[in-house]
Amino acid sequence: MLTGREEAKIEAALYHFTVAGNGVTAAMPLLFDEETGYLDKLLSMPIRRSSIILSRFVFQVGMNSAQVLVVPLVAVSAGLLALGSW
Repeated sequence: MLTGREEAKIEAALYHFTVAGNGVTAAMPLLFDEETGYLDKLLSMPIRRSSIILSRFVFQVGMNSAQVLVVPLVAVSAGLLALGSW
């Protein structure tokens, strides 16, 4: 069984890898759009350029928030973390 300090370290690592992984994967669709030329098509449309970036940012923040909520629940159900540790 893990001690309280070990559970805290595991929990912090779960959050860190979830957020860091999402940060990396958040940029990938934008890079693929640029490579395939789809971003140029979007930029030629009569929409604000900031809305493209803002919409991607809002979507990724929502996905990241959902995953940060789901990861501890899965860890608790798998028995990796105790409910009282967070």
